[in-house]
Amino acid sequence: MGSCEYQRLHIFFFPFLAHGHMIPTVDMPKSFAEKGVKATIITTPLNAPFIFKAIEKSKTNGNDIHIQTILINSLKIY
Repeated sequence: MGSCEYQRLHIFFFPFLAHGHMIPTVDMPKSFAEKGVKATIITTPLNAPFIFKAIEKSKTNGNDIHIQTILINSLKIY
């Protein structure tokens, strides 16, 4: 029989980019990370400092939470 390898679950969170969504955006990855799941929050460079500040303590406790920033071009509506 072959050996069975398991990879750890990795969940990505890509929230709606509004400040009212910041608390759930941080709380859900914290909850998953406390259970041993790797969590990555995808956000813009403008929102990254707020999220980083909120997850900083959780990261120092050994939880595997990361922030990935992406640039989103603004849409022009005519």
